[in-house]
Amino acid sequence: MIDINQFKSAVHKHDLERPNLYAVKIGLPRTAPGGEGGLLEAFDESEKGRILTLFCKTATLPGIALGTVDTKRYSVGPTHKMPVGVGFTDVSMTFLCDASGVTYNVFYQWLNTIMPFSDGTQAPGNGRSFQLEFKKNYESDITIEMYRGVQGKFAGAGLVQAAASVISAAAGVPFVGALLGGRNLPQHTLEKSREVTMYKAYPTSISDMSVSSTDSDQIAEFTVGFTFYNWSMKRYPVASGGSEAPAAGDLLAAGRAAVSDITNKIRGFTI
Repeated sequence: MIDINQFKSAVHKHDLERPNLYAVKIGLPRTAPGGEGGLLEAFDESEKGRILTLFCKTATLPGIALGTVDTKRYSVGPTHKMPVGVGFTDVSMTFLCDASGVTYNVFYQWLNTIMPFSDGTQAPGNGRSFQLEFKKNYESDITIEMYRGVQGKFAGAGLVQAAASVISAAAGVPFVGALLGGRNLPQHTLEKSREVTMYKAYPTSISDMSVSSTDSDQIAEFTVGFTFYNWSMKRYPVASGGSEAPAAGDLLAAGRAAVSDITNKIRGFTI
């Protein structure tokens, strides 16, 4: 039987990872083709990917699955599974869509770089449409950073406190957390706990987007699917003193119902 005191002691010692304390960093393909209206220009318009980090609502970390085959060790008797390879699950990320379409345009141009289907001036099927680009020109590395509260400063904090800390970091101002309720809302220090880097990654899909005349209080969003060649994880020990830069994180950590209000209030700050 589990001893509740031992459980509480373990939680206090190791803390628990909170899925809303994260930051996604997407790099530009190293040899991305330039040109007006292309991927390079779209990435520059997103402030070198900073807007992608701020507007990433949700993300998934990759999984691992061993490929196995059924075999009979002595050609007779029961079968058992033997590993013959390893595979990784694709990841997906959901982004808030800004009013100018800057965020969406990055991934639109990225997919259009991989398999050109329109150059913006000609009808699809003309020019070099549907000619696959060289992989080195569209693959990149993507990192998902996870954060934790510095010991003694964050343990036990609630969802609103977590949201305040992350939004403050994203907005680059010290008191934006107070917008969620009261000047006395604590500002928590965050430190990096681990990071997952996916190598040679590129988008494979952009979800469709629905519009509706009745969704006046909603924010448009879309989901991008990514695949990659390999990935690794790096852990960071608990710091005894200072901290890493706070996560840009999930702007919706305070709850979906508060999204519109939070967004409107943050607009007054320079990000």
